[in-house]
Amino acid sequence: MDLWFSRHENPERSHWIELRREEQRLRSAALEALFRVELLTDVEQLIAKGWEALGAIDRMDMLETPEQMDQQRATSRALISDFIRASKPFVVPQIEGSVAIE
Repeated sequence: MDLWFSRHENPERSHWIELRREEQRLRSAALEALFRVELLTDVEQLIAKGWEALGAIDRMDMLETPEQMDQQRATSRALISDFIRASKPFVVPQIEGSVAIE
């Protein structure tokens, strides 16, 4: 997202390379997290939610206006939240008979 705003608001700036690297690092981290979910479950609907959220983020690079960016940001946030809520039961260990720590 920072890269998008930099390209559209400051087209002559030279810090795009740094922003692009950070964008790639963050995307790699998100992709790695999605692969972990795939390793932990075979629930296709859950995996599809993850890929849908990642796709919504990827589409941000193609947008032309701040209004489009705002709309896509809201869409991607909602999809990420849906994916996290759906994933939680699969990645949070189930603790039976937990004991309060004093």
